[in-house]
Amino acid sequence: MMRQLDSMYFSKDGVELIQYAIEGGVADFFGFSEFECTPGSPVCWVETILRAEWFAVPGLVTMSGIGTLQFGSGSRRSLTDENQRELQGQNNEERGIFKFEFPVTTFQETLIHNNGSASSSNTVSQPQAILLVLLCFILITNCIFVFWLRQSRRIENTIQGERLLEHRNKSRPSKEGEEVLIVLND
Repeated sequence: MMRQLDSMYFSKDGVELIQYAIEGGVADFFGFSEFECTPGSPVCWVETILRAEWFAVPGLVTMSGIGTLQFGSGSRRSLTDENQRELQGQNNEERGIFKFEFPVTTFQETLIHNNGSASSSNTVSQPQAILLVLLCFILITNCIFVFWLRQSRRIENTIQGERLLEHRNKSRPSKEGEEVLIVLND
């Protein structure tokens, strides 16, 4: 059974960086890791996001750490004499070191592997090309519609403003020497 995860970190040859996922029984400070380890449970889980530096060049990443194992239920039983001296001691915990290696590849290597060769990694299939053209057409149409809508509202506001000023000027006759200012919005 597990009691706790004390530490867990990642390292890689050629990368001058050690990324801690767990340190001192606490998830990393930057928030790249989450973990749960309930004392007495058979499994602890850790979820970590590796930084981009680990994927710059292909190679093996090493995950290392220390976990505290728990033996038994955690209750302590021992034989004692009448002076309450402990005749048999039990240590229900032991620390265990773990180490695991896994490969990482670069993004370009993944593309080459999935497409079969380096020359075909830049090709676009016919359905992808049709979809791309269709999406561009929709985007251009939407932009034209938005600009048309904006311009028509601007014209409508200008016409309404002119009508309002005309109505105002007709309902209130101007006095001698008073200037009437008409403002038209662009």
